Formats: sequence, C-alpha cells, structure tokens
Amino acid sequence: MLRFGPNIDLDLTAFGEERVRLEALVADLWHVSLNKRPASSATRDAPILEEWRLALRPTLCLTGLTTGHH
Repeated sequence: MLRFGPNIDLDLTAFGEERVRLEALVADLWHVSLNKRPASSATRDAPILEEWRLALRPTLCLTGLTTGHH
C-alpha cells in the first residue's frame, strides 16, 4: 500500500512497481471488455473466482469465493 501525506516520504520504487501492476490490470480489463481471453499460459495457475458479484466499498469492486489462491 502506498501512503501519501505532507510528512511521508514517497517510496518511488514501490510507487513505480504499483504503477506497473495497475497498468497491467488495466490492460487485462481492456482485453476482457473486448471479449478476448487471456492466453492459457497466463491463466494456468491463476486462482478462480466463483459466485462473483459487484459490491460497493469506498470504490466499486468484485467479491466472490476464490479457489487456487496461494
């Protein structure tokens, strides 16, 4: 988690890593919106989210039951 504030030094390495992670998420969501499936090599060991639904938190998110998450 990144913390921001007037008395907090920003960890630029962590910030860059989080930016890259979120950019990959956006790219994945874009492909899903185009009805494109990811390569099987990318999903071979991915956890499965079942009985998912949208939920409201401070921001919109998914909730559900996960299996295969280590």
